[in-house]
Amino acid sequence: QAGLSYRVSDQSGNWFFEEYAKSAFEAFPQGAIALTKGDNSINLLRYLQVCNGHRPDVALVDQSMQSFSWYVPMQQRYLPSVLFPARQLWLTKTH
Repeated sequence: QAGLSYRVSDQSGNWFFEEYAKSAFEAFPQGAIALTKGDNSINLLRYLQVCNGHRPDVALVDQSMQSFSWYVPMQQRYLPSVLFPARQLWLTKTH
């Protein structure tokens, strides 16, 4: 089955997401702190940074993850130059 539909579903030449992440990195100045929100953006950027060594000067911080008690202490170890305003971000709904 897989062999029959391979040509139709082959995405090995699809570089859209990598190009998208590279474009985002190009917009950041040297030594920037990139605040992201959600898995889609942070995972694209972090993959390029960690796996491909792309733009190690940019600090990636996910705002959604700051609501977990373990996230800020972990990030402080990896990003000692970034000052976090609190140990945990409390997200509230606004009307």
